[in-house]
Amino acid sequence: MDVLESAHVPGAEAFTLFGLTVRELWSVLPKLGSNKKLKGFDIVEVSPHYDQSELTAMTAAGIIVELLAACAGNVII
Repeated sequence: MDVLESAHVPGAEAFTLFGLTVRELWSVLPKLGSNKKLKGFDIVEVSPHYDQSELTAMTAAGIIVELLAACAGNVII
């Protein structure tokens, strides 16, 4: 969550000036998730008590869903 601009994720613990917008991050997630070298990921720095609107938690959940969807194409059964 540290890579995102502070205005877009008010519940992130570390503030980033001139970070990515959520839209910019969203455009990178499919390519990142489809990389066969990606072995795992985690979402850190989410502090719900700083964000009354739950925007940060919803953004984090969306990132997880998008990455899992992109990774699903790499699954070998």
